[in-house]
Amino acid sequence: MEEHRRQLDIRSVPFSRYGSYLAFSYPQDGTKEFDGHIAVRVLYGAFSQQETYPIIPVNDEGKQEETIAVSMSPWELDVTSETGEYSICFGDEEGFLLKSNSSVLITKTKAGSYDRVMGHMDGSFEIAGDDMALHVTLRKGKAKDQSACPDNGFGSSRTELLLSPEEGELLAVITLTGLSPQKKEYGSYALCRQTVKEEYLEFEKGIMNGFKGTDPAFEKAGREAAYVLWHSVLQPSGYIKRPVMVMTKNWMNLVWSWDYAFNGLALVSSQPELAYGQFLAMADQQDEYGAYPDAYQARTIIRSFVKPPVQGFILKKMFQIHDPGREVKERLYHSVVSFTDWWLTYRVEENGIPTYQHGNDSGWDNATVFRLGLPVQSPDLSAWLVLQMEFLEHTARQLGWLSEAEAWKEKGESLFSKLLAYFVRDGRFEAMKIPEMEVVPSDSLILYLPLILGERLPEKLRENLISGLLEKGHLAGPWGFASEPLDSMLFEEDGYWRGAVWPAAVMIMVDALKQCGRQKEARFYAERFCRLCADKGFYENYSALDGRGLRDHGFTWTASVFLILLRDYVLD
Repeated sequence: MEEHRRQLDIRSVPFSRYGSYLAFSYPQDGTKEFDGHIAVRVLYGAFSQQETYPIIPVNDEGKQEETIAVSMSPWELDVTSETGEYSICFGDEEGFLLKSNSSVLITKTKAGSYDRVMGHMDGSFEIAGDDMALHVTLRKGKAKDQSACPDNGFGSSRTELLLSPEEGELLAVITLTGLSPQKKEYGSYALCRQTVKEEYLEFEKGIMNGFKGTDPAFEKAGREAAYVLWHSVLQPSGYIKRPVMVMTKNWMNLVWSWDYAFNGLALVSSQPELAYGQFLAMADQQDEYGAYPDAYQARTIIRSFVKPPVQGFILKKMFQIHDPGREVKERLYHSVVSFTDWWLTYRVEENGIPTYQHGNDSGWDNATVFRLGLPVQSPDLSAWLVLQMEFLEHTARQLGWLSEAEAWKEKGESLFSKLLAYFVRDGRFEAMKIPEMEVVPSDSLILYLPLILGERLPEKLRENLISGLLEKGHLAGPWGFASEPLDSMLFEEDGYWRGAVWPAAVMIMVDALKQCGRQKEARFYAERFCRLCADKGFYENYSALDGRGLRDHGFTWTASVFLILLRDYVLD
């Protein structure tokens, strides 16, 4: 297919590649000086702590160009100014090639305490930051260190390396290095570009299998989703023990411990090893008590919170699509057992009800069920655990562990009975603030999540919940389901879990409708959300009022939910 069919918008998704800790975009660390220029960010830092190196076209008079035009495909980035053009492609996960017909300046948005540019005797240069370094080797052209170096002996107050062409050509190899730089031997620019192109297209081919004959808008969005998933993988380093997919290579460059599960479900039909690897990678981080971290990346691991126990809900679907084999199934079973036991041991209060100690633990950080404070007993957690224990029961039977299966069956049935007896009031579910035992005044979408239990729920309760879910102008909108009712006094358009349309929540509620026998409505809302993604791109969440993308972008779980909904609910 023609390359123009795969043009991407760098304002929506960065330029990177599978496995790499380097990503190109406009700066995202809050500095304003270089906002109009493309920069390479080092993803070992989390959030705004990513070391960021703008690459700025410079004219013959040494003046920095102020205006650039950017075009991008999955395998090449092109930046044009009045002075000339530079292009970038990856050599491998650790380095890239930069070619240009005019000078470019590599600088840094924020000066660190130990920043410096070092020229080596072999003619190469090293732009060293507080964490990693960029090693620059020139195949064609020349370099000049223009850094400002005070005499304090620590480093540069301003980091600048000017690269200039010779005979109209500049070609540099730039690699990400640490204390022990390894010299990289890449082929020609054209060869590297072609190698990355072929690798990406092979990945995309698997993702796009089944899209034939579908809506052209869905096909175009499917190709962008394939890129979002492919480029967001990081290779093992530090806490990361196997290839993992971060949520984005923009701002939220970590793996969160429920987001990853949706990525696994999206990948399982085309990349089963990578898909199950996402779960095994999370199991690698499990502590001695069974808890998964809230989030992690190569240099950072956050254990202040957890995320809801969605593993059984997702893995059941994955096993139906691609059986991972007994060895992997046993590893996953034991990991999910440990996490389930953690909830039942460390998050169950004296009344026998599982409890959230923070909104972050639910994944719905600031939902209105937490408005009275914490701890909160919310019915969604018990519903998740009921599904989790059903999954463990069924998996134990498949593995031939019948006594364990019976034990999980008994625990699941007991919790299901408590769910109905404790949380149901006036034909709906309520959340409780403890220890005051106060009903939280809320009609958050999270209170409808127990619909995932489908026809296990009493019919009258189930139909009452579905009626509230589908009521127009309440939770149901043109793009999916608002996290807080549109007619609520607490609704905020960009209020995170107090109004926005969230990909995972849409997928969960679509599946809940299907489990309740409402296939028509499930398909309708699945298709509406897919249309939203095709129109707006893959954002962290969306406005429930006009559908515009909110917060971070180039988001993997959004691309994954798009692919899951198309595969399992729209095109199925």
